[in-house]
Amino acid sequence: MKKKIAALVLRVLSAVLIVGLVVALLLKASQTAELDVAQKEEKRPISFTANVGQTDELQLVSENDRYALYANLCDPTIRLVRKSDGAAVDSRPAGMEEMPDLKKAVQLTLSSLLNIRYADRDSNITEVNSMAGSVSRKNFAATTIAGGVRYDFYFANEGFLVPLELTLTEDGLQASVPLEDIQEASDSVKLTEILPLPNFGAGPVGSGGYAVVPDGSGALIPYEYGLSDYSQRLYGEDAAVGQTVGTAPTQTARLPVFGFTGPSSATVGIITAGDARARVAAKSATTRSPFTTVSAEFIYRERLLIDVGNRTFESTQANMFEPAHCALERFTVEYRMAAQPDYVGMANTYRDYLMTEKQMTATADSSALQLQVIGGVMHEESILGIPVDRVLPVTAYADVQAMVEAFAKQGVTDLTMDYLYWAKAGTEHRLTVDMKAETRLGGKKDLRQLLSQLPDGVKLYFDLNATDLMHNQSGYSTLYSTAQNVKKEPLTRQQFYLSTYRVRTDAAKVFLLNPLELPALLERWSGKADRWLADGMTGFSANGLAGEIYSHFGDDPIDRGSAQALWESSLQSIADKAENGLLLSAANAYALPYASVVQSVPTEHSRFYCERRAIPFYAIALHGLVDMSVAPINGGEGNQRLLQAVEGGLSLCYALGWQNTDQLKNTAGEQYNYISAADWLEPAATQQKALQAYVAAVSGQAITAHIELAEGVYRTEFANGAWAIVNYTATAVTAGETTVPAEGYVTGGY
Repeated sequence: MKKKIAALVLRVLSAVLIVGLVVALLLKASQTAELDVAQKEEKRPISFTANVGQTDELQLVSENDRYALYANLCDPTIRLVRKSDGAAVDSRPAGMEEMPDLKKAVQLTLSSLLNIRYADRDSNITEVNSMAGSVSRKNFAATTIAGGVRYDFYFANEGFLVPLELTLTEDGLQASVPLEDIQEASDSVKLTEILPLPNFGAGPVGSGGYAVVPDGSGALIPYEYGLSDYSQRLYGEDAAVGQTVGTAPTQTARLPVFGFTGPSSATVGIITAGDARARVAAKSATTRSPFTTVSAEFIYRERLLIDVGNRTFESTQANMFEPAHCALERFTVEYRMAAQPDYVGMANTYRDYLMTEKQMTATADSSALQLQVIGGVMHEESILGIPVDRVLPVTAYADVQAMVEAFAKQGVTDLTMDYLYWAKAGTEHRLTVDMKAETRLGGKKDLRQLLSQLPDGVKLYFDLNATDLMHNQSGYSTLYSTAQNVKKEPLTRQQFYLSTYRVRTDAAKVFLLNPLELPALLERWSGKADRWLADGMTGFSANGLAGEIYSHFGDDPIDRGSAQALWESSLQSIADKAENGLLLSAANAYALPYASVVQSVPTEHSRFYCERRAIPFYAIALHGLVDMSVAPINGGEGNQRLLQAVEGGLSLCYALGWQNTDQLKNTAGEQYNYISAADWLEPAATQQKALQAYVAAVSGQAITAHIELAEGVYRTEFANGAWAIVNYTATAVTAGETTVPAEGYVTGGY
């Protein structure tokens, strides 16, 4: 018996060894085949002729009434000069050659006009600068063109040719990368990112200057040693290049803007093409390189880092890439020198851009109290012992009218209300293509009655959902109508555990609609909306479209840069529908030209280690162009948001629910557990009446100054002479002849 068992074991071991040998041979054959393919890959020829200038100095290549542009055609360098005062901005730090401790490699890096990142055959990402990878090998061409100069950088070792056009405009300098002229020698080595003018206006340590980044409200990075670097994608990460691990909560960069100060000037960079595929990045000074830089980084190919298994059954990571590179025509940054040499000047320069290039116009004075009204929340009820999901009324249609009347009794008659979750199924993420009223909120009859009763001075906006889908509905399928990520999986909105930042697998799935479905969806919606417009609807909100934009990598793919045009046309069509236009919450820059009201203006920054403090850049840039409010005051701590409203000259805002607010726990609306109108209606009315005259006086005005009087104490000045001082500290302070109470404010000049 023992001999039979031993023989059996021997046969099993032999079989295992044979299988292992076969697997090893197959793996070897596979690796050899991959190697053969890599070795046999014929690289495409790069069409390039070197054209190096003969004079190694800056020469005038373009000028107009305001600016002059100089360029070196032998050693790629540029300088922008403002004629009125001689203020200049250079593409490399002036005088760095005389710095004895600055290593040659650092000098090359700081001298680069363009950096690239690429992925090799093993998906490793490498960055190379144009000085080291192209210019030092004389592999570049410099050519004067209309309005400026064009450099073609040939990275021979990496197999890329990337052009950079630098031209003068009436307002400054335009740096543009024409994507159709990019050449790649290989399909295996992929160009992933392009960084034009990475060192333009580099700020030296000790100069007292700073860089401005669009983190949340805006933030300052001082020209100092020992700080971290900064990198943030505009408009948040692309959900189609989805995260598998969350991060600590941060603010979103909503404006495609950055800036830097010089000895006597301030310059703002505005990303005018490719913003949805861009990051703003800042590199802080180090002992090796005593300069701080801030610039745009453009994503030529999206990539997603995924976990994969290998033959040892260990987890490793690899990059997946979008099927094709960016489909846009250009990546472009415009640099404009501000009339005022600080961040207020930068913000107002961007404000001018919005007025001249995006046709935004000054608004009439407004002082309305802004409200976010929560309609119906899906929750579980027991009917005859059977659990059933039903809508819990929080603010029914009749309740909205009751809320309006209650505020009127408190002396507040000007209201701007964003009615959230008002439609069928409330928070259950139904597309509002059909514009159906929710029976549990009162149905069609009560909604029509509400519309007929709204008094003058009350603007009611109905929120639309054009992107989120939980169930098949109205011909839209969670299987066939949704966007797909890089891995060709249906795109869902990820939710993360705050404790571990891991994906919540137990959360209800919310699918994101394919961007290509938007035009047809809006056309269907338009017909349904017309009926409600005839019954008295006067405004809509589209918070989803304003706050998030994403790609689709399935059949007929569309990247986020191209999807932006669909988002903008959709916002335009909604805004044109209603008398009161479009209300948006925490809006990204692409949505701003279509907004009549912007609620929840960002007033915080992410507190990255490199950032000294937040600045109200967003508020300054938009002030007087659109009605704005802070995020709901009752959703913050203490009176922080009240002070931020005063500091930025913004309207007050509250989130309110009329009934059942004590039943929101364990529902889709549990984040609104603080919104009881019974608790907040009177305080909201009191604060509104105290600040109404101030808000009315400044609402249509540009901000001309924002000064830090002391740590936590700020003075804001407006074009008409109005001013405000806010004190965030726990101690009263005296500013001139004005005493500002602890955690309080003083206003004047109107």
